[in-house]
Amino acid sequence: MKAIEFLIWLRDEVKCCPTSKEGSGCGEPSNGELRRWLKSKSVIVNGLHPEQTVEWPITELVFFPSGKLKTTII
Repeated sequence: MKAIEFLIWLRDEVKCCPTSKEGSGCGEPSNGELRRWLKSKSVIVNGLHPEQTVEWPITELVFFPSGKLKTTII
């Protein structure tokens, strides 16, 4: 599965995605923001920064691993 498709699936179907801090405030992140998270390596899946694809099964999912204020581990 493509990494961006995985994040969109998490946001839309599973409802398990950090909220957006861009734009008008706290809401769901846009597709562009999800792409920026991947590009800036703010997402770790199974111990790796996914660039193109995500391999199943998912055993570890971390958002913003180097965040000083907030790190989300699922």
